[in-house]
Amino acid sequence: MTGQMKTRKQSDKASAMFRKDRLHLNNDGVAGYFEDLPKLLFILFAVGLFVTSTVIVYGSYNRFNEHTQMMDNLNTFSNDVLNWDNITLNNEGVLNGNALNNMDIDDWEYQFPPEVKYFEYQIIVMDRSQYNLTYGLERQDYGPISTEARPVGVDIYSKSTPVVILDADGNYRASYLVVAIWR
Repeated sequence: MTGQMKTRKQSDKASAMFRKDRLHLNNDGVAGYFEDLPKLLFILFAVGLFVTSTVIVYGSYNRFNEHTQMMDNLNTFSNDVLNWDNITLNNEGVLNGNALNNMDIDDWEYQFPPEVKYFEYQIIVMDRSQYNLTYGLERQDYGPISTEARPVGVDIYSKSTPVVILDADGNYRASYLVVAIWR
């Protein structure tokens, strides 16, 4: 029995020594979970930075694709308007002023329906000829012809093309065809 007591006393003494040594000499694990906090914060910052930059790049990519698609739509639509048989004459770039006067939005929407085109549009023909300065005539502007009112805060893509208008008197008037589209 004294042998068992002796070993127990020795083991208690050894464990007490181990605890003292651990507290005084060993600094590992003193901070507990807080020791890894700077590493965790750095990892969270890096992951947040990666996610934020990925979202920004993806948004920029989508805006670029939308811009490119709308510019292609604008160029195609402008060419379609310039080649529409109801308003053009036999000469390229010459529009019929009488036809433009007699057309309304229903004619335009029948030929170019916004539901099929997937965008809304506005068309204006602005007279820039010198007849009004020389002979005191009024400008013969046509439009605006809009499928809906131009919205605020939406990207609007427009293109201005020089054209010639043949008016009712047989005069050729220098003009601009302005086509604007938006979604």
